[in-house]
Amino acid sequence: MLKKLILKNFKTFKSETLIDFEATKFKGIAEDNVCDGIVKGGVILGSNGVGKSTILEAIGLLLKLLLSDIKTELSYFVCMFGENDKSTLKYEFSINKDLITYSFTFNKENIILEENLLVNGKTFLTRNLKHAVINNKNEKIKYDAENYDNSTLFLRKYYFATKFTNSKTLRDWMQFLENSTYFNAFNRISMIYNHNRKATTDFYKEAENIEYANKMLFDNGFLTKIKCEVTTDNKKLISMKKGNLDCWIPLELESEGNYTLLNMLPILKHAVSANGIFLFDEFSGGFSNELEEFIISFLMKNIDHSQAFFVTHSTNVLKSSIIRPDQIYNIIFSNEEGVSVVRASSESPRETQNYEKMYLGGVFGKRTKYGKGNN
Repeated sequence: MLKKLILKNFKTFKSETLIDFEATKFKGIAEDNVCDGIVKGGVILGSNGVGKSTILEAIGLLLKLLLSDIKTELSYFVCMFGENDKSTLKYEFSINKDLITYSFTFNKENIILEENLLVNGKTFLTRNLKHAVINNKNEKIKYDAENYDNSTLFLRKYYFATKFTNSKTLRDWMQFLENSTYFNAFNRISMIYNHNRKATTDFYKEAENIEYANKMLFDNGFLTKIKCEVTTDNKKLISMKKGNLDCWIPLELESEGNYTLLNMLPILKHAVSANGIFLFDEFSGGFSNELEEFIISFLMKNIDHSQAFFVTHSTNVLKSSIIRPDQIYNIIFSNEEGVSVVRASSESPRETQNYEKMYLGGVFGKRTKYGKGNN
């Protein structure tokens, strides 16, 4: 699980910023939301354009560079108003109770300048512009720069070449990362980073997945049922019906919320069956308050050694029965200083307090107010 994330000169995060996911003292609140002393994700809030999704991008960039074949333009992530032309991302993971620390630095020319991987404080991998070194038990292996691409993580090259055969901890870490997913509720873009899994577009072609989706909906009070018919030219026609009405409505005629939910269900099923990081961007698009609250509660109760992070504008989810204060992160923009992160638990709220009211009142950090005289 991800313990800490550190961003420096990364998009709107000009100054070095630590985002901590270790659980704090709130032991009696939403106890399902913690595993091995780490929170099982959280909600990221803030005004439009301040950099809420940037936190997901910092996690997603690691996943893309390690596991995806898609070319990534690194220059896009360097802070445009920073004093230098390079960015650094650092991650701390707890895997099998071992501490994995991984970081890399890149510049506006799409060159990876440095890369470091430590396991329990011992250096496993170092890389710079001249060479890369692997310290594998008692063996030190050196690679010259001409043996690797300067815009590609050396960790990716080494992992796909060796699969970390000599380190169960690193194998399990990579499995955790491969199981991770991204879902954007606005444009319904989704990705499972494990190359061995079918794309989510194929989900409803399998009868067992239709059965799973309908059971999940029924068990949780949804008056909706799904069916999928595959045409002779292998196109899928998904329909839904409400309650006992004998009327199947094609998916394209359904509401935005239902359409988004059906696109999200494959991710939800995957999340409760595999340990990883699950990223939900633009989460507040098209869902009712009750549905938003249900999805977060469902994941907190059903994921194990996993984390689900939600970027949202929906303050209704800030309830002690759903989320803990150490899972609430408010992103604040401070002009030329960039953005900062305020964790709600830093204000030591009590269990009986209304987190939503505290957030709206500015207790967890300054909020943008619009209109004349508010700037």
